[in-house]
Amino acid sequence: MDYGCFLCSEFDQWAHHDIGKLNVQFFAEATLVWGDGIANLCWMASAGGRVLVVEHDGSVYSCDHFIRPEHQVGDLGNFDLGELVNTPIHRDFGTDRRYRFPDQCRYCRWFTICNGGCPKDRFAMASRS
Repeated sequence: MDYGCFLCSEFDQWAHHDIGKLNVQFFAEATLVWGDGIANLCWMASAGGRVLVVEHDGSVYSCDHFIRPEHQVGDLGNFDLGELVNTPIHRDFGTDRRYRFPDQCRYCRWFTICNGGCPKDRFAMASRS
């Protein structure tokens, strides 16, 4: 609840003083989605996007929050990025996030705006039923 109050306060400040001068990505993306646009941020989109993360050793992952072997889509030593962005592992990672939600997300009135947010954040406060 405190975070929600903080966001409301910051939005009011931005709306009254900074629109057109300063881009606050969170608010810009939310207004884009509210206006029936498609989110640019992966965590606000209904499925993951076409963004990859390249690590220092050339390994490539679907998300910087999921740098784990099971999420590696390939490496630059054997593939180019165009190939990797179309791999089943990357596609499935993006599609999977559409269907794995705690009930609090699925039935939340704001779900159509955030689409459940980033999977790394979804379960911190979810009930364990």
